[in-house]
Amino acid sequence: MFVRTKSYKNKDGSIRNYLFLVANRKIGGHVRQVTIASLGRVEDADKIIPEMVEKISKYSKTLELINLSKDMKNDWVKEYGPVIIFKKIWEKLKIDKYFEKYLKKRKIKFDAIEMIYAMVLNRLLDPGSELAT
Repeated sequence: MFVRTKSYKNKDGSIRNYLFLVANRKIGGHVRQVTIASLGRVEDADKIIPEMVEKISKYSKTLELINLSKDMKNDWVKEYGPVIIFKKIWEKLKIDKYFEKYLKKRKIKFDAIEMIYAMVLNRLLDPGSELAT
């Protein structure tokens, strides 16, 4: 089975588009396409089809519908795009080399460049008050 759209022209020249549920059937030794059901206008598909699927799924033992807008919730989101872009800019401008030159003179026991990178990245992703960080 598959869905087919058909267009019909009105007398005034406007076009109506309809959805049909079609299946291939063997009739008299030849395969023919038979319209099983008319699903209505294409413009109304956003309203009609979810309703229809919900009603039909009640008769299925194996199909369970999940409404993503109701069944899933999002507490937080990770953003990788800005991090990747900023890392490329950081490497292209060789900012870490600039800090290495000045940090060689100091006896630091932690990776100061990574800490500076993290602070700058945090500032870019969440620009807020300096006192908030």
